[in-house]
Amino acid sequence: MWAFESISRNLLSKSLHYPFRSQMNIPFLSDPNVLSVLACVFYSGSSLLMTFVNKMLLSSSNVQVPLLLCLYQSLFTVVALGLGSAIGRLELPVLERRVLLRWAPVNVLFLTMMVSANYALQSVAVPMFTVVKNSAIVLVAIGDAVLFKQLLSPVLLLSMGLMVLGSLISASNDLEFSPIAYFFLGINVLVSSAYVLYLRSVVKSLPLSEIAMVYLNNLLSLVPLVPALYLSGELMRVHQAWLASDVVPARLIWLWLASGVLSLVIALATFWTVRLTSPTTFSFMGALNKIPLTILSFLVFRTPINGAGLASIVVGLSGGMLYSYEKNRIFKAAAASTLEMGSNGKKATTV
Repeated sequence: MWAFESISRNLLSKSLHYPFRSQMNIPFLSDPNVLSVLACVFYSGSSLLMTFVNKMLLSSSNVQVPLLLCLYQSLFTVVALGLGSAIGRLELPVLERRVLLRWAPVNVLFLTMMVSANYALQSVAVPMFTVVKNSAIVLVAIGDAVLFKQLLSPVLLLSMGLMVLGSLISASNDLEFSPIAYFFLGINVLVSSAYVLYLRSVVKSLPLSEIAMVYLNNLLSLVPLVPALYLSGELMRVHQAWLASDVVPARLIWLWLASGVLSLVIALATFWTVRLTSPTTFSFMGALNKIPLTILSFLVFRTPINGAGLASIVVGLSGGMLYSYEKNRIFKAAAASTLEMGSNGKKATTV
């Protein structure tokens, strides 16, 4: 038994099926439809705010802190969930060696996804970041077809082509193009796709709750982030900037606090939305979320853009919407077919 495992057994107890255990008896919150809507609202709102807050933190200072931001967000989440467990408001599962070894690849992908996104956001404008990220949907769909034998309809292929075209136009016409930033964005797209595909198989084989997944991801992320932060020299640069400044702006303090809170909220909201709705609904919400995110980014960050850049955003977002629409249609058709087969089976049994 590892020392870490014995410590975990003292800190953690049995698994939960819900993110929070509430003693309140509110009738309308018992409605699954209401809970699904609330989950989608929390996910969409926290995802939109998280992108803006991270972009502001990574572009508002001369000191670049992508690793420090990842470490802070993971540490904030772990401490918050640990406090919730300590006061009896949350229950977390026991962590065993088998679970840690099975989850390790997920954590590597999760950590790479976080770090690459922060490095990309330092220089890539939010609209361009949003459009290129759509390419991850294409890779996931191809992975589904190859690994899980899911068929791709002509409409899905068309939508995927639009998303790839939008990404290519976006990168080639970005007025603030940075090869290094787009390298990290490309890594982020690849790793995000692998994360979704691998997570699907792991979740089925490990009985972990939403909180368990969030806690495990962020706890294991601290192990490589601490030495990486030291070796990168980020910590020294932050310390020197701290000594050189007379006062820390209140706006910066609030942004860091908001970043920590949102990192916890979006992590819980992601798994909560997937559990209460479906992967198709989750994908549809992600596509819808890109529209206000793109529009607001122009207003907040005053992003310079030309006609080709604007066209890439329209093409990319249209492809994302078309993809979500077609996936929703396929999902409903499959559900109706299953229901019809079940009804026919019952009739046949009765006769």
